Amino acid sequence: MNLLFLCLAESLIFTCFSLLIAGGKNKKTLTSIISVIISMIILFIGTLIITKTTNYSGISFNDMSFLTVPVEDVFLAEIMIGGLGAIMDIAITISSSIAELIEKDKNITTKALTKSGREIGKDVMGTMINVLFFTYLCSGLPVFTLAIRNGYTVRNYITTNFSIEITRFLVGSIGIVIAIPISLFIAIVIFKKGKNHE
Repeated sequence: MNLLFLCLAESLIFTCFSLLIAGGKNKKTLTSIISVIISMIILFIGTLIITKTTNYSGISFNDMSFLTVPVEDVFLAEIMIGGLGAIMDIAITISSSIAELIEKDKNITTKALTKSGREIGKDVMGTMINVLFFTYLCSGLPVFTLAIRNGYTVRNYITTNFSIEITRFLVGSIGIVIAIPISLFIAIVIFKKGKNHE
């Protein structure tokens, strides 16, 4: 099977199951699932276009040289799954916030919701990007320590081995930035539409 297709399908299935288990069957969960799926598809297509266009220049696959499957496919699958958690977090945060704002003030305007949603997105974006950065930094520390003990210089290690961690961090951060407006738009459409029908 195509590894990238399998990764995307598993990510979408995992998103649906985990959000349904965490939030139950309601509009917030539906909003989050739709937001995550759209954000992941956009991120996947964008990453695929950029990596194929640049032919993976600047990324060193030394750590993956032992794999018997195409290294590029594994790398793309890794960065998609790596960004999934952060995108899910953003989607549920924005969805819950918009739902709560509408619940507190049923006559709130779309403009006010958008402004509040943007502010919430800005606050959450900074902390989530920090979480991604330190997570990827920590995942590379054991190999970094081993390399330094075996005579590598810090500069040599960063240029040859750390490019994958930096790329994962950047793609995950882009996913967070993409997820905020998408989640905000979908949440406003679903929740405001529901209130208008009521």
